[in-house]
Amino acid sequence: MSYSLETVVARSVNSGRDSAADRPLIGAYLRPGPTGLSSFNAGNYNPPWSCKDVRICDRLKAERSFTAMQIRPIVLVTLFFTLLLPATGKVMAESPPGDRALRLWEQLDTRKLKLRSKAALVVDHFGNTLYERKADQPMSIASVTKLMTAMVILDAGLPTDEKIEITKADRDMRRLTGSRLRIGSSLTRGELLTLALMASENRAAAALGRSYPGGTNAFVDAMNRKADELGMRQSRFADAAGLDADNVATAQDLARMVLAAMQYPAIRNATTRSRFNVRPLKKRGPLRYVNTNRLLRNGKWDIQVSKTGYINESGRCLVMHAQLNGTPTVMVLLNSFGKLTPFGDANRVRKWVENGVESKVHQSAQAKPGRNPSTRQLTRAVRGRIAMM
Repeated sequence: MSYSLETVVARSVNSGRDSAADRPLIGAYLRPGPTGLSSFNAGNYNPPWSCKDVRICDRLKAERSFTAMQIRPIVLVTLFFTLLLPATGKVMAESPPGDRALRLWEQLDTRKLKLRSKAALVVDHFGNTLYERKADQPMSIASVTKLMTAMVILDAGLPTDEKIEITKADRDMRRLTGSRLRIGSSLTRGELLTLALMASENRAAAALGRSYPGGTNAFVDAMNRKADELGMRQSRFADAAGLDADNVATAQDLARMVLAAMQYPAIRNATTRSRFNVRPLKKRGPLRYVNTNRLLRNGKWDIQVSKTGYINESGRCLVMHAQLNGTPTVMVLLNSFGKLTPFGDANRVRKWVENGVESKVHQSAQAKPGRNPSTRQLTRAVRGRIAMM
């Protein structure tokens, strides 16, 4: 049986599709062009048949466009992964975060960091040392001692809501320092702990040690045992408040203590609290305390643990756990002269790290542009390839 071209096209168009029997008949009326049907382009191909057969051309154009729409997503995905996988493989093949941080810190120039503290240590969470000065020399640490006081109290599991009264035994008879907590004041153990850490309240710390099972002497023994457990080999503790000059430690030991303190949510919360109100006497109004670390009121800092300290023998001291260039870092500054010196040194360390790292990254980007393409760069490249299709 034979069909005319018009009959075949009519069947195909009316049914919305061409049957298997129709395709050979349609193909019989088509003569390949110079490059054959495989090079057919719906936009610029001139069919070799007459205008009356234009429906066949339209049919083939539609089929060609549909096939291109199916192929294009495949080409897009293939091209994207071709560009992305080498960069992804490079990132995955890099060394652990600690090694990457070390390579970053090694680019810092320690000669540019001018600190006024007698001893200093800056070490990241991975154990990499950014800067150190006399970090292995034992020095008096003053109220930094209160971090150890807090850990021993919390380790003992004593009830934080238990009321403790301030007595004459909590007075400072060594240096005759004053206190806003009068004799007879009563606060919970948790409140005393917060005041000791946040405001460095000496009577609060003394009351915590005195109320420890076995009394003050047993508490000091527990402090030294805790130091030994933490590997603080060159440290010694003599009282709970840090008023005794015999409370000594190296900057390296204090870094271990700060990292240990990070494991206590109560210490993190208390040492970074800006202010705290208490009512130690029923017939009097509340007392308002503020944190002794003024850096907590500076929006440029992200601090998790901090403690200040001062007596004549120790000078001004500051220890912190903070984020430097996005990396958890411990900073220990001991024996600074001047009330604001440790805070100034801390700011110098932060700027030294930020400026040094940013400078190296900028230089690297200029020296080797496009070495590690970003996702935005990859997307632009893919779009450019698609536009050329």
